[in-house]
Amino acid sequence: MSRVEQVLRMEMARIARREVKRALQRFTEALRRQRGQLRELKQALAVRRAMEGDGGVVPPGVSEEEVKKARFSGRLIRKMRMRLGLSRGEFAQLAGVSPYAVIGWESDQFRPRGENRRALVALRKIRVRAARRLLEAKKTVLEK
Repeated sequence: MSRVEQVLRMEMARIARREVKRALQRFTEALRRQRGQLRELKQALAVRRAMEGDGGVVPPGVSEEEVKKARFSGRLIRKMRMRLGLSRGEFAQLAGVSPYAVIGWESDQFRPRGENRRALVALRKIRVRAARRLLEAKKTVLEK
């Protein structure tokens, strides 16, 4: 094989690789976007299942009557947090408040109100494993 023929073959192969790469680039970008969307959907599904009680994570609902009847003291909130084996930050994340709110509740500086009371009533009903699963589900969503 002559040198010219070898150079021509190498050049044609290089151009063919470049053309294939250009043609596939559109598909690889679409695939990357779809994988990202799939990852987000899986995370959202995990949180939704955890919130709805699929697998026994959170009770399906808390009635208004339960929220009104619920009594919370700083000691009770601390005992609930300790029973679940959570730090103040983790407990706050599950309740949907800041860690400083949990500190205020536990020291009886102020009382939980509104949706925070509802969250605490729901947290009162869950078990340790369920709390851990819910916390993990929330953490995966926050890592996005």
